[in-house]
Amino acid sequence: MRKFLVFVVMLAAARTFAFPVQTNVYPVNISDPTTTNIRIPQGETRYMEFRLSQNDEDVNATGLIGDFLYKSATMTNWAYVAAVVSTNRVVFPWGPAYDVGDMRYEGWVRLRDTNSVPAFRIKVDLAMISTPGFSPNPVAVADASLPADLPKVAALTYTGTNIVSDFANAQSFRVSLTNSVYLDPPTNVSDGEIVKWWFRQGTGNNTVTLDPMYKLPTGTTTLSLSTNVNANDCLIGVYDASTTNVYLTGLLLYEGN
Repeated sequence: MRKFLVFVVMLAAARTFAFPVQTNVYPVNISDPTTTNIRIPQGETRYMEFRLSQNDEDVNATGLIGDFLYKSATMTNWAYVAAVVSTNRVVFPWGPAYDVGDMRYEGWVRLRDTNSVPAFRIKVDLAMISTPGFSPNPVAVADASLPADLPKVAALTYTGTNIVSDFANAQSFRVSLTNSVYLDPPTNVSDGEIVKWWFRQGTGNNTVTLDPMYKLPTGTTTLSLSTNVNANDCLIGVYDASTTNVYLTGLLLYEGN
């Protein structure tokens, strides 16, 4: 009897592998949020994932609506990218569809409730890494009007003695005084808008001199802040577009912290 050896040749079918889209993960402590700096090569699609926590515990953001609001120096309007919110994660895509070809974008990752009431936002500085041969194709760029839910308060730094307040960036400002300063007219304010500044005495005995467009109440001639170190005073006013003046309505003095 002859024995036949039968060789079975298995031919492996060629397979095409799809590489997953890379995810960049950024932890965010909501008790002390700082600007998130992102660098991405132009032409690549990435997912940006922000993980929210507080006191080393995850923060549940389920039920909130998220997006990334952004703008570059050449963009006339703000644009936005919708985000997916799940437990403590806020995720949105970024790629050629959203990149108009500029090298830097600034914006905010926003969280709002279903009634569009702001819940939280994270400042983002997005820098693009130049890629040879990249051609922007911003077909998905969606215009967004300047949001009414700007940060309620933002830190304002200054150099020298002049304070410039841009109300396109926040609803009010926190200023740590290390010397006496001059409060310049605010920019990007609307008729009837309430403007506020929190002045904290970093070294004590610092004064704020007002530009003539700030009008004090009748009978008041100077702005007198608390003088103690760490004193925290709140100056409040209303902008009148018809006169281009800010009419100051209150100064709340807090000698302590």
